[in-house]
Amino acid sequence: MSDKALRERAERALQNRDNMLPGEFSPSPDDFVIAIHELEVHKIELELQNEELLRVEEDLNKSQNRYFQLFDLSPEGFLALSETGTILEANFSVAKMLGLSKEFLIGQRITRFIYREDQDQYYLFRRGRIQKDLSVFCELRLEKTNGSIFWARLLATEVDVSQDNSETFLTISDITERKTAEDVLLKSHQENKILLAELQHRAMNSFNLISSMIGIAGSYGGDATSDNILNELDQHVRSVANLYALLNSSGSVTEIRLDEYCAKVITPLVELQGTVRLETELEQIVLSVKNATPIGLILTELITNAIKYAFPDGRSGTIRVALRSGDGRALLSVVDDGVGLDQNYSENIKPGIGLNLIESLSQQLKGTFRMEVQGGTRCFVDFPLSTVPRAARKSILLVEDDFLIATQSSLILDGFGYDVVMANTGEKAVECAVEDANISLVLMDIDLGQGMDGLEAATRILYHKSLPIVFLSSNADMEVVDRAKSISPYGYVIKNSGAFVLQASIEMAYKLFASRRFI
Repeated sequence: MSDKALRERAERALQNRDNMLPGEFSPSPDDFVIAIHELEVHKIELELQNEELLRVEEDLNKSQNRYFQLFDLSPEGFLALSETGTILEANFSVAKMLGLSKEFLIGQRITRFIYREDQDQYYLFRRGRIQKDLSVFCELRLEKTNGSIFWARLLATEVDVSQDNSETFLTISDITERKTAEDVLLKSHQENKILLAELQHRAMNSFNLISSMIGIAGSYGGDATSDNILNELDQHVRSVANLYALLNSSGSVTEIRLDEYCAKVITPLVELQGTVRLETELEQIVLSVKNATPIGLILTELITNAIKYAFPDGRSGTIRVALRSGDGRALLSVVDDGVGLDQNYSENIKPGIGLNLIESLSQQLKGTFRMEVQGGTRCFVDFPLSTVPRAARKSILLVEDDFLIATQSSLILDGFGYDVVMANTGEKAVECAVEDANISLVLMDIDLGQGMDGLEAATRILYHKSLPIVFLSSNADMEVVDRAKSISPYGYVIKNSGAFVLQASIEMAYKLFASRRFI
């Protein structure tokens, strides 16, 4: 019943009371007291209801303010879209992104603001959201009213507002800076790849030049001993050149397929000797470049010696090369069925080459070498696949934006027995240091190009974790050095100081950090 109808009904009831005959309605004094009491109670009830309404109104105002702060003042843009893509609601942030007012956006189609080259991408994104089978976000370009373009990340949420109707809530983030940084990094990566390829090409040219000079020196003629030394030297040069060639083709600068490298080293050596047959049984093993180099030299020496001493005077035979692994170790064997070694063999080995060289290279691998004479000659090199057990290796975070310096430093650190995690920005360095519990030391380049520099990154890392940080820099300015010392007192190394200085600085930093923790 409406308020007006209720009022009319009450007035008619009052008139009926006024028309009553005298005596029909004669309230007693108690009735007046009761009526006054009821009126007072009703008045208090109305006052309480009014207070409750005021509290509800205040809560609604607070809720509206929170909504305004969360929705309208959020740094992220928000849009509510109908099923046809019409904008139903928008906040100030998205209006500012597009250079328009909120009021103008309402009723517009979202596709009006999507860059024309990205319209198809938005269509597929929208269709995927309807079919519920694609990602809930996409990255595309939006166009402002002045024609300028910016990159945006769209995050979609579907909401059913009725049984037959739904709306899409879009969260829009401006990612132009991130996209620009990605383009810079991609361009830098491509440039570094080209530079690395050029360096590898120059290295190969240098190896070829050395080999050619050795050949020229041998062409002048000389005694047999000099010719043999030049030939062996040329074979060693070619062995290292083969390693670089494989690195160039594989795209890796730290690891190599040892089985492929062994095959590349030994095949041409045996093919030169037409009467000797080669048999191989090479297990697929991935090894660091640092350890592959001495193995290539060992193989070259063993194959050369087998051809020279096991098959004299053009004698035919077979050389079998095997590579196997197990329990964290590898076994390289070179076995021939030649005449074997006589007691005068050692007299034919010149100082610095032959068995002495093989023994030295085996020790460099932390391995052992043994030789047996039984129906020919059997040589074995046993070595660990990692010179330091993985569980015992310390992990170092190397922060360097220059790809070539980072690669070179990584190889040096790996040679010292450290695991290396690399980051090329300050932001990435903080993320790695905080999230990777295995990192025990940070080598931090100070100048990291765009974005966060090394000093700021070190400060943020130390806010989260206690780690020794050794700074790397080409700058010896005392102001920079003092700033670095105030952040981390564990070391400041000038770049290109040499591997020994770097290793000594790392060891000193570990010892100082351990002593401070003990204190």
